[in-house]
Amino acid sequence: MSGAIGRLDAIVQDTAETRALLDAVAAADTGGDGTWTPPAFGHGDTWWLLAEQSDGYTVARHDGASWRTARAVARQVVAFTPDRLAELRVFRPGAEMLVHPDGRGGLRAVWRLHTDGDVAAPLRPRVGRAVQLAAPGGRSDVRDGFTVLHRPDGTGTVVPFAHERPALSVREHFDADPITGAVRVAVTCLDGYVPSAFAEEHHV
Repeated sequence: MSGAIGRLDAIVQDTAETRALLDAVAAADTGGDGTWTPPAFGHGDTWWLLAEQSDGYTVARHDGASWRTARAVARQVVAFTPDRLAELRVFRPGAEMLVHPDGRGGLRAVWRLHTDGDVAAPLRPRVGRAVQLAAPGGRSDVRDGFTVLHRPDGTGTVVPFAHERPALSVREHFDADPITGAVRVAVTCLDGYVPSAFAEEHHV
């Protein structure tokens, strides 16, 4: 993937390192030791985690040394269960790890990194496009580093970011058709969370 898509490196993660991450999150989810030593990818003080499972979803955040999941503060999330994973993303600005079943009973994990270097304008990554998460007419409840977003219909979702109006920042990488030259979004990565007010002010 590296070189074919503007300023994106893909690194397959070792299975043992993936298991260490999953074990740390599972331990944190049950009140145990969620210590995890992250790689030196990306930048920032916080890692975020979104896990889609066959029975629902869960979210977590890593500040400093350990993971914290949202189960202690929100009923909308389920217990973190690696055997039920459909997709998991661990990310901070400039780095995202995507984990999914490999079809053979295991899991495949790939780091997708924003690299330095000059790229022609059409293929230059778009960094910081924000996806607004709060529903119009809804309300939010900030709890111990997480935010529960309540929709007018009574449903809700949990975000591992403490702000009344959170937005999800995404990073888009482009490639060009070798025949027609048409440019398209090839890869979209999660890049972090920002307050909606910041996103609107900076047009991200």
